Amino acid sequence: MQFQFSNETYKRLKDVKAKSDAITFAELVRNALRIYEHLLDERAQGNKIMVAQNDQLVKELLF
Repeated sequence: MQFQFSNETYKRLKDVKAKSDAITFAELVRNALRIYEHLLDERAQGNKIMVAQNDQLVKELLF
């Protein structure tokens, strides 16, 4: 399977890969898909995805 990305999207992929532990783009996409699927499953159960900083609720992630 191959993907075609705009230059901007490809740059974003490279930036995210550099921030992650992923060695390859395939690994990066697999990890992202796993995380996204988990978030969608949680949302489907009526749960909210929240961000906390120093044990204080900062915001809800909306997607």
